[in-house]
Amino acid sequence: MGEIMNHTNIEKDIKKDIINKNTLLRKIRRMDRRVAQWREEARVCKNRRQKKKYLTTVARLADESSQLKPLVLAMVEDLDARIHEEMDFSVDEVKDFKDHLRQEREEMKKIEGELEVAEEKLRADGEKHAEDVKAGRKEAETGKIEEQVAADKAEEVKLKRWKEKELKQIGHLEKELVSEESDRKIFKEELKHIETEKEILKEVPSGKEG
Repeated sequence: MGEIMNHTNIEKDIKKDIINKNTLLRKIRRMDRRVAQWREEARVCKNRRQKKKYLTTVARLADESSQLKPLVLAMVEDLDARIHEEMDFSVDEVKDFKDHLRQEREEMKKIEGELEVAEEKLRADGEKHAEDVKAGRKEAETGKIEEQVAADKAEEVKLKRWKEKELKQIGHLEKELVSEESDRKIFKEELKHIETEKEILKEVPSGKEG
């Protein structure tokens, strides 16, 4: 389970880096839209001074975009490699989760069977004790059955605690399995986006032309 938890942290880091990458991509897209907007304003502007201001803004934004794109491209390519690696591991990880979950459910069935037997024994011994008391049987025999009832109760408590622990473990595994399968879907979609983003980031900002 240690290796699985380690990869859970890796997945968290990947998702955090995807968010950072998307934030920078939005910034680049905004700058490129403004470059196109101000280039058009400069094209139709008749006032030379105003036209020069537009072109200065275009040059500045295009330069910022051109400097940022290689950095984000490097992030995208790094994420591409890490996601592919994580997806390869994830196939085995999901199998491990399912195998562990199956084992825990089998253990739960065993505990439930033992608990059922213990509860029935406690009921039977309790009834026997009540009968002994009612019949006024000698104290030694009554004391012996009292000890058995106490032992039955202790066994029942132990099994109930064990069952509670197993239920928590099963719940945790089910939650992790759902999360893992959800992450696989997210990463598959992200890999599609990455291919498009690579092409966009390799483009020369339009403000650099003309």
